[in-house]
Amino acid sequence: MESWYFLVWAACPISSVDNRVRWFKNGLEIHPEQSEYSVARDGALVISAASASHSGDFKCVATNEAGSVERKTRLKVNVPPDIQDDGQPLNLTVTLKHPLTLGCDAFGIPAPLITWTKDGHAVDSPGVYLQNGNRLLRIYKVQHEHAGQFACTAQNSAGEARRQYNIVVQAPPVISGASRLQELTVVQGQEVEFQCRVSGRPAPRVEWSRDGEVLSPDGDPHVEFLEDGQVLKVKSVRLRDQGLYQCLARNSAGTQMRQFRLTVQAPPIIKGTNETSEVSVVLGFPTVLSCNTEGSPSPIITWLKDGQPIVSTPQLTYNLGGQALRLSSAQGDSGGLFTCRATNPAGTAIKHYSLSVLVPPRIEGDSSSFTFSGQEGKVRINGSLTLSCLAKGFPEPKVHWFKDGQVGVVL
Repeated sequence: MESWYFLVWAACPISSVDNRVRWFKNGLEIHPEQSEYSVARDGALVISAASASHSGDFKCVATNEAGSVERKTRLKVNVPPDIQDDGQPLNLTVTLKHPLTLGCDAFGIPAPLITWTKDGHAVDSPGVYLQNGNRLLRIYKVQHEHAGQFACTAQNSAGEARRQYNIVVQAPPVISGASRLQELTVVQGQEVEFQCRVSGRPAPRVEWSRDGEVLSPDGDPHVEFLEDGQVLKVKSVRLRDQGLYQCLARNSAGTQMRQFRLTVQAPPIIKGTNETSEVSVVLGFPTVLSCNTEGSPSPIITWLKDGQPIVSTPQLTYNLGGQALRLSSAQGDSGGLFTCRATNPAGTAIKHYSLSVLVPPRIEGDSSSFTFSGQEGKVRINGSLTLSCLAKGFPEPKVHWFKDGQVGVVL
């Protein structure tokens, strides 16, 4: 006799109105006053809501003055499957390559058969394991293809039960390309792009920073964010734009970072006018030619004289890394066209200096007296006399003659 939580009517086929009917279960007498049992007028045992606990061996005993008779019957109550609620959510988000366990702890009488499906098809995906009589579905390393609907069904002759899980697979951000620090070098005024191509599920959010300061699309107009932030463009690069740039990709599954170091090169600039500077120095005196430069990286300075490179010597010395050329003592051949040439990877700048050596006037011969034919300078009245004053110097000196201390003729 079987039932599925329905009314059970166990007849006692002994006909006699004078019989007294008693019922026993598993050898113990059943008392009609028990709420789950009642005895009908014809002696039948009625169970109003049969459950698994009512299964067993029943016996009815009918007695009258002539004697007694008994009849036995076995009651088996089949219970539809019931999947125990273990508190596990039905909507699950799991991270890529992490483990996943789904439960289907089903009970029933007879013991139910448990089967699993994925998206309506029998489970046969690689890496999916059914254990403990199919009560557990285990995936040790979840992959993208495991996303979808897993359903377990427990069936027996009394019915079936079903539980469905909705699985979302999330993946932490992955930034394509080399993971090491990337070095980028550009010349001032050019533009540069930083690539941070990222994948992940859900789609990662990308954040950029420079030297630890977050960059905003509403901030520096020289900075432009493209392709949902996966490309950062710096337009018309300035020296202040150099530094350590960082791309941080983040989603609910994790974060990943990529760093870039930007070096900005600026061509050399020599302060002052671009025209040739005129410089003069007195013979025997020192002078310094200045060449104040700017640039990134710092320019290398070379001095030239009349187109030929100058090697630092005690006479001509490089000072301050070449930003000054010192002439220790001007000589007659020290004059010429000096050139300061500043060079770095971004370019070259030059400045010319025209150096003149000033030579003080010098009068040749003995300046203490003048002689004429070996005698002191004497001349007859109305005679002629020539006095010599051979003066040399640079620039050419002007000669003034004096007579008795008074200015005479200027030649």
